[in-house]
Amino acid sequence: MASLNDWNAKRAKLTTSLAEDMSKAAKKAAKPTKAARSRSASAGPGPSSSAAAAAGAAATAAAGSGAKVPLAKQVKDVLDFLQAGEGYPRSLEEVKGHLPQYNFSANGELVTNLLSNPRVEVSDAGFAYKSEHGIRSKDQLLRYLRAHPDGTKALDIKDAYRAVLEDAEALKAEGLLYRLYNVEVQCDVYFPVDERFALRLDQAVVDLYHDIQVTAVGWHAIGICMWL
Repeated sequence: MASLNDWNAKRAKLTTSLAEDMSKAAKKAAKPTKAARSRSASAGPGPSSSAAAAAGAAATAAAGSGAKVPLAKQVKDVLDFLQAGEGYPRSLEEVKGHLPQYNFSANGELVTNLLSNPRVEVSDAGFAYKSEHGIRSKDQLLRYLRAHPDGTKALDIKDAYRAVLEDAEALKAEGLLYRLYNVEVQCDVYFPVDERFALRLDQAVVDLYHDIQVTAVGWHAIGICMWL
């Protein structure tokens, strides 16, 4: 219940902030400039100028609302922008500045969707992208993989942050995990290296193993023995 109350409080605070921003913007847009007043006084309220003004206002409203763009596309554009922030929050002004063609009004469907989207984390600082597993760094990635020794699909972590797969390969190069391709799921799967089961062999034993040449007959015999 506490988390629900916190979420409602954040939503209410953000909604109030959005309403205030929209009110200020509307007042600023409605106030004519000195040059506009001068042109209006000299030109007079002719029918052609009134029609042009109405058409311009309609075009501006249509462009600002993003009404012609499907909601799913609007949400994806916002998520892409947030994901580029590597999990760090973006203020509402940053989001609006990056996507000025969309309507971010307090009660609009875009903001409503973002507030309830499982991939968006809302805080006093703004909006942040929240990956499925909450991984934001190389250290967190290693901890997550170690907590899941049965393997983690690359597809399940690729949206965590921009360089997550590069970090996974770096951990592999450091000997902290290994990667296998799973033909059933059609993707790479990462497994942590469990040092408890690490077996250290003398180099002479390793060299002896690699020096043994097994013929086709030998492999067949080994297969029979394993079958028996």
